[in-house]
Amino acid sequence: MFELQGKNASARTAICIAEARARTSARFWRKRSGAHNASARNAVRAFLRAPYPYVRKKPLLEDRKMANGLMVHSGGNKIQVEELAKIPTPPATATWFPIPHKDIYALCVDNLTRMGYSVKREEHAIAHEGNRWFGVLDLSYAGAPADYTLVAGLRNSHDKSFPAGLCVGSKVFVCDNLAFSSEINLARKHTRYIMRDLPRIVGDAMGKLGGMRIAQEKRIDAYKTRDVSDTEAHDFLVRALDMKVIGCQALPHIVNEWRKPRHLDFMPRNAWSLFNAFTEILKAISPTELPNRTIGLHGMMDALCNLKTVEGAALN
Repeated sequence: MFELQGKNASARTAICIAEARARTSARFWRKRSGAHNASARNAVRAFLRAPYPYVRKKPLLEDRKMANGLMVHSGGNKIQVEELAKIPTPPATATWFPIPHKDIYALCVDNLTRMGYSVKREEHAIAHEGNRWFGVLDLSYAGAPADYTLVAGLRNSHDKSFPAGLCVGSKVFVCDNLAFSSEINLARKHTRYIMRDLPRIVGDAMGKLGGMRIAQEKRIDAYKTRDVSDTEAHDFLVRALDMKVIGCQALPHIVNEWRKPRHLDFMPRNAWSLFNAFTEILKAISPTELPNRTIGLHGMMDALCNLKTVEGAALN
């Protein structure tokens, strides 16, 4: 899988072990003893610290494309917002009352407008024959930062796969990297009176947006001022692997992005550059997985920067 440019046998061995782990299921490794797990982590650390460059013969994420904006995998489709109204809502049962996608969208946009936000760009994707929807709204507001924007992620399902939810995060202008820092469930259960209560539920959720926005700005400022050494970055990568924020296949790509960032804005060796090395590669995952992965990444990065995370807010 790799051709090593050099004659460092231990580095070659470490790369082979890391590749072997990448091809082995997580379940297999969970069944192994703690010693085996420690050995695997040490092998990955050795791989990260290997001073010699390598060249891949075959891309690890060969079945996915890197692109700006919302990533859609096989079985999913990007749609225009007008098409939400055409997606049928399944009939209710005695214990479950599904919410139309279009209703959640309309209520959220109406609340955003009344709070002084405007939607300057939006993308929507559906999957599983329209039963799952995910939308990303880029928000504009007075006093917004120059290098990134606040985003609201909306999602809903008609197949009970996940509850309706609102995610709050950021999108970096220079690279379109998208990450979410917190999520609010709009409806943990689609109960009998959900349609009656939905306007109040959405309004309450949107009322938390201002605090989340301020927390997000403080968080990113802290990332930019926290210097990160290569050793810290490599250990952070291994912990992210252990915490399942990333998978083994993404590991070498994030390493390369950290060592040789494709955007000059991320040349400084700080937590913000490391964070964007992750989010550059996480563009390849499904939008339904992105909130959980990036919320987990934010939690790890907050700990690295000595921030406290309280109900989605990063506080000094």
